[in-house]
Order: sequence, then C-alpha cells, then structure tokens
Amino acid sequence: MLVNSAPVSGVMKNGGVCTNLEEFLSTLDIPPFNSNTYQKEHDNIPTAWEKVAENEMYYAAMEEKHLAVRAG
Repeated sequence: MLVNSAPVSGVMKNGGVCTNLEEFLSTLDIPPFNSNTYQKEHDNIPTAWEKVAENEMYYAAMEEKHLAVRAG
C-alpha cells in the first residue's frame, strides 16, 4: 500500500474524514496532506477494496469447488 493510501484507508475504515486524519497527524507532528491529495486517495481506495474483495471471493469459490470435487 502506498504511503499516502495507508493513512487515508485507515481513517476511512474507522468512519473518519479528512479532519480526523489531520488531527491524528498533528499529534504525531506530521504535516497534514493537502485536501487534493486526500481526496485523490479517498476516491481511489474503494475501487482497490472492491478489487481485493472480488479476488478473495474468486479464490474462496475455487477452494469450495476443489473441496466439493474432492469430496465427491
């Protein structure tokens, strides 16, 4: 995961928004993202989550198929 994606993803998973990330980063003495960077990551992350979910479902289905064939 890219360095900008990880904190934005973490905030999104917890139901937070850009200001929550800014507050968190300020407690760590880390400069905040500008709003365009945050928004770009915020827009891209759901697509990445969707791709991961699709892959996981595919592999789970293939495992189920394999187990069913093996069980007869």
